[in-house]
Amino acid sequence: MNIKQLPKETYQKIAAGEIIDRPASVVRELIDNAIDSEASQIKVHLVEGGKKLIQIQDNGMGMTLDDLRICFLKHTTSKIKDFEDIYRTVSLGFRGEALNATSIVSELEILSRTKADSVAHSILIKGGQLINEKEIARNPGTSVLVRHLFYNIPVRQKALKTESTELRYIKDVFIHKAIPFYDRDFYLTHNGKELYSSLKSLSALDRIKLFYGDDLQSHLVEVVQEFGDFHIRGYISEPNFFKRNKKFQFSYVNQRPIFSPAISHAVSKAYEGITPVGHHPLSFLFLEIDPQLLDVNIHPTKREVKISIEPAIHQAIYHLIKDMISKNYALPKIELKERVKSSLSSYYQSNNNARQNDFISHTKVWDRSRQFVKSPAVDVPIHDTPSKEGTEQDYRIMGVLFNTYILIEHGDEFLLLDQHAAHERLRYEQIKAKMTNDKVPSQPLLTPFVVDVPPSDMESIISKLENLTQLGIELEVFGEQSFIVQSIPYFLKLEQARVVLDKLLGDIMDGKNLADPLSFIDNTLKMKACRSAVKSGDLLSHSELTHLVKELLEYPNPFACPHGRPTALHLSKTEIENLFLRT
Repeated sequence: MNIKQLPKETYQKIAAGEIIDRPASVVRELIDNAIDSEASQIKVHLVEGGKKLIQIQDNGMGMTLDDLRICFLKHTTSKIKDFEDIYRTVSLGFRGEALNATSIVSELEILSRTKADSVAHSILIKGGQLINEKEIARNPGTSVLVRHLFYNIPVRQKALKTESTELRYIKDVFIHKAIPFYDRDFYLTHNGKELYSSLKSLSALDRIKLFYGDDLQSHLVEVVQEFGDFHIRGYISEPNFFKRNKKFQFSYVNQRPIFSPAISHAVSKAYEGITPVGHHPLSFLFLEIDPQLLDVNIHPTKREVKISIEPAIHQAIYHLIKDMISKNYALPKIELKERVKSSLSSYYQSNNNARQNDFISHTKVWDRSRQFVKSPAVDVPIHDTPSKEGTEQDYRIMGVLFNTYILIEHGDEFLLLDQHAAHERLRYEQIKAKMTNDKVPSQPLLTPFVVDVPPSDMESIISKLENLTQLGIELEVFGEQSFIVQSIPYFLKLEQARVVLDKLLGDIMDGKNLADPLSFIDNTLKMKACRSAVKSGDLLSHSELTHLVKELLEYPNPFACPHGRPTALHLSKTEIENLFLRT
């Protein structure tokens, strides 16, 4: 086997493919350049999903003819002068690779003029080679036109998706550049049709509304807090508004869209027990961090950054969102389908003459049904969620529907409480309340038992004994390959504890991280609470109903079971009156 140096054309195309993989990559890099040029207006024009033409126009600083002649060469940039500048720069681009990569795999034309120049200049590059340059007339700023992307790499060109798919990728890039830079004008057109026009007078929230609609924007709550080394602001979803995926979780660091597993985990952790299983909250978080605490040079497309204070940011986001949830959690409303509302309205409008007779007829049916009510409703004062003034609210338990849903009148609100979900939340809070300082109380075993493990795993398990103690599991070394189990979590039966311990020891032996062992116990608590709670269909006495409602509402955020399902729904008196056309 002989080692040979690849031809320049070959390795240039390979390198370009790492940076530019589809039209959206070109749009991303060119918008970054426009933003870095201090442009206040950025226009993106596309033809055929960017496969035929991508044009980016801006009114930024522009380039001189000398700059134009070298801007497409590899590693030419105005952003940094040496390697250390990477850790001080606030610009979106800095490597000097994007224009070079684009010029190698397309026909690239750049037109530019600085404010100091009286004329503009244009250059034409094809396959990385300068073909032509000339003087032109245009306003200060820059226009970059990219034609026939991947014309010289047929396999890559054929691999591009349909026009609509490539356009969708570009829209995603455009939106997440426009949202954090809301102080600038952004325009997007496709095949001559304007898709977005976002003026700089709009706020970030207004841009979110523009791109994602009124409904989503109306369910967002603002969060803002200043910390020592960083600042967080943004918008997160109300606790009872969620999606089936994480596509609506966005993070920006110094206005750069990024993907951060740590930030995503902090958001999900804060909503744990609030959102149903398989559903996820929404978040638009903007972080301002000292550039010297970041490494933005770890990903080819700068999609990920390394944050030296990541644990502090994780904790800050978690507690910021958790505090918002405790202040803003509200009962979900009983939503009636538009079709039902429309049918009711149409019925009453088309039968206006018969409304009085209908009312008399339905009243008679209601009167006959009253004979099946065994006892009248009883006024039962119970504690509502503590208000700022510490006052109590009066509820009236009206009865039970389908042996599952407790009917409650509360002032001008009608509440429908799921007895299983409510009791599950109650049991979960009761069990969890006995945990102190993030440590699970243990129960000593009258008869300790022995567990055997492979000798090769003894050392790794011994290193985790403190973690296991946090879970209420106390082990003592017993010989060369055994441990004596002295105590187990107080809320588990012996057989349940054996299953939990077996799972934990297996994770340790597999090298899995137990840095957050209480998450495992939290899931166990949820399962325990679910199994011990009253079930749908169970008959409860009036005193049991009263006790359940009273005890539940003494806990913070009682209106979701530990798995995130709502424990209650509500409908206001006004909404009920609207349904009956009384207002």
